[in-house]
Amino acid sequence: MQSNDFLTDLPKLNISDDKCDSCQLGKSHRLSFSLDGVKRANMKLELVHSDLCGPMKISSMNDIKYFVLFIDDLTMMCWVYFLKSKLNMLSTFKEFKIFVENQSACKLKVLRTNKGREYVSNEFNDLCRYSRILHQLTIPQTSEQNGVCERRNRIVLEMKHDLRSISELLVIIKDVENKETSDWFVVADTTDVDEVIKIKSLASVYEGCNLVFVEPTSFGDATKVPEWIDAMKLEISAIEKNVRLVVKGYAQICGVDYDDTFSPVARLDTIRLLIAIAGQLGWNVFHLDVKSAFLKGELEEDINKLGFQKSINEDTLYLKKDKNACLLVISLYVDDLLVMGSNGKVVSEFKLCMQKEFEMSDLGLMSYFLRMKINQSKAGIFISQNKYALDV
Repeated sequence: MQSNDFLTDLPKLNISDDKCDSCQLGKSHRLSFSLDGVKRANMKLELVHSDLCGPMKISSMNDIKYFVLFIDDLTMMCWVYFLKSKLNMLSTFKEFKIFVENQSACKLKVLRTNKGREYVSNEFNDLCRYSRILHQLTIPQTSEQNGVCERRNRIVLEMKHDLRSISELLVIIKDVENKETSDWFVVADTTDVDEVIKIKSLASVYEGCNLVFVEPTSFGDATKVPEWIDAMKLEISAIEKNVRLVVKGYAQICGVDYDDTFSPVARLDTIRLLIAIAGQLGWNVFHLDVKSAFLKGELEEDINKLGFQKSINEDTLYLKKDKNACLLVISLYVDDLLVMGSNGKVVSEFKLCMQKEFEMSDLGLMSYFLRMKINQSKAGIFISQNKYALDV
């Protein structure tokens, strides 16, 4: 942006040609494997991938700890078999071979597996030799050879976690005499309540669950809930104090957008640029939050009274330079104000002035904004999306 002369109002950044080795290493990625020379199957059962996964930390009710996958390379059809032990691998493969050859009227020609002991036993090798099956063994930790099964293993494991969460039924134990709901839940894996696995307190169940609260879908529904009535009253009170109804009236056309209202929204590039400037110049970025979003209109007039001028490149960016050459920068994002400047006293005076004029809260140093976690210290300003990634 600076090289294209977009930063006519903001301080210039000192761009260094030195590249951070850690940043370059962190942004690097492994190149895609070349598909040249990779032979794919042209017929059913011409090539079958297989892999055994387990043991699982928690076995099933039938004491199942392993599962084995068989994947046809042409159709990507997948068969899953559950095993109690690795010793059942040979009999399971025999069962699979007879079944698929009978159903497809094709012969299994090539079997590709890793070098697990269940695949390289003498009995397994004798079966492949007797059935004229070419047994290919992949190299350990070589994803270009065993990637088909590794990816499918991950999918099956994710499905297992989802299905297990759904299958856990919460059965409420009711006190028949008092007709009150008990504070204890029974967790069972089947619909048969008699098969009780364990008992949990209601508090521990709530703590481990992601509760979903359904919000009202209409004004009529909201008026039936006292909490929503109080919230609406608080919102209306804040709007009456903060909202400016004159919204770009000079630019709106009757019948087109005359009744529309607009809130100021700064571009993400602008926010990141302001953080970069603050980090390089050693400034602090402060965050002010308005209880109800005031709209763009007379707000611009109020800011102009304080000596601010709007940037020619960004409608939500305002700058002020006093007689002592102290620069104050404000960026608007709906109901959030980002404030930074070269003089801490000037910044504090501006925040107090805005709090007197509008109903707003001073959140202090900006720490979380637009899904970005901002850590401001003497060493600089660091941005990450760690919190957003964990929430997702």
